Amino acid sequence: MDIKNFIEQSYTLWTQDYWRDEIFTIFLSQKSYLEIILLTAKDFNPPLYYLVTKLLIVTFGTSSFYLRQIPLIFHILSAVMAFKLARLFTTRLSAILYSLAVLTNIFLFYYAFELRPYSAMVFLSILSIYFYFSKNKIGFVISNILGLYMHTYYLIFYLMFFLYKCLSILKKYRSQILFQNVSQLATDVFALVAKPYLILPVLFYLPWVPILIQQTISKSNGFWLEKVSVIEIFTATFTYLAGLNYIPISFTLVILICFALIIGFGYKKINANILKISLVFGLTPVVLVVLISTFSPIFTTRYLIFTVPFLLLFFVGLIDSQIKTLKLFLITIFILIIAGYTCLDYYAFNHPTNYRYGYLAYETINNSEKKPEIVITTDPIKYFGVIYYFEREGVKRENIKYFNLNKTFPHFMGDVVIKESDIINIYPQNQNYLYLGKQSF
Repeated sequence: MDIKNFIEQSYTLWTQDYWRDEIFTIFLSQKSYLEIILLTAKDFNPPLYYLVTKLLIVTFGTSSFYLRQIPLIFHILSAVMAFKLARLFTTRLSAILYSLAVLTNIFLFYYAFELRPYSAMVFLSILSIYFYFSKNKIGFVISNILGLYMHTYYLIFYLMFFLYKCLSILKKYRSQILFQNVSQLATDVFALVAKPYLILPVLFYLPWVPILIQQTISKSNGFWLEKVSVIEIFTATFTYLAGLNYIPISFTLVILICFALIIGFGYKKINANILKISLVFGLTPVVLVVLISTFSPIFTTRYLIFTVPFLLLFFVGLIDSQIKTLKLFLITIFILIIAGYTCLDYYAFNHPTNYRYGYLAYETINNSEKKPEIVITTDPIKYFGVIYYFEREGVKRENIKYFNLNKTFPHFMGDVVIKESDIINIYPQNQNYLYLGKQSF
């Protein structure tokens, strides 16, 4: 039995049924290249990830075995680049530990099997910071242009570079009275941030800015996110470090205790660059987005997934800066964290959480006395799953309908790939149809 058949015969994170967002990715990626660009302009994210996915669909079809290799490859590349980034500041052993932590981190691992741009965002964020500190300006520009067109929230990450630059200027003025020479401060800040390699990605992104503004306006008319409290800063950080919400909480306690021990024993010393990277690129985006979301909801953990590697880097930096005896003790603790991650990865991999649309479609069709001509659902969240898997069971795409009295479909659920004819507000007469209400799932 070859590896493809072996993987496809198991039901894991790799082979589980696609969920709504992944199916939206497939539907959008099946459009023409021009349509992908035009439709993403009406949705939420830039087009690059869908264009990449289209290349694979054209070559391999929509099998999860092939398509989920996209995020998995980005995840593996992230671990490779994590090693190279850490080697700029730490010993080889610390860099290996950091790479393994990125590879096994439960939050990153979970999204390494989701057909969405999250793993790609992580890879490009690590890559761009590596290029920044290794002074590879061409690589920095290219990686950030790709990132900006990969996901809307990558813009938050990129803006952190300007904050990082500003902090280095403020260090120069810290011994002076704040703002006693405002004009000189402003001149210095402008000279530092107006570097061609920092400005070029912005210039390449400018054509998308009017579209981003329009998308933001449309979001204000209805979005699925809700306001959060400041406590979410801590909840999100714990989720990134220990996988809360993805596996049983009892599995995560040892990992959180280990992280606390590393902080407790190693907080006094840390490489200055690592500390700034961790604070600016790891913590600040979470704090900023959560604070904004207390009055205008824009926060969800997966959109800020790019912060995870830099939160982990903080702990590696603490370990690397200690004296030999304490360092060996903290390395042992960090190895326990990686071992814990590995156990959680194994658990999560074998306990997929996506709804089994394929099973529903197969059982429903095969247990029906007469194959339904039309399938109707009233649940917009499940509609894409119904389309994808019932079509695979032989129901024609044009006969899979969403029922809504107002003949509307929520914009934030991917209405750009929905045709007007897909929505009905009157049940068909004299036709054999299957009704799937919310209680059917």
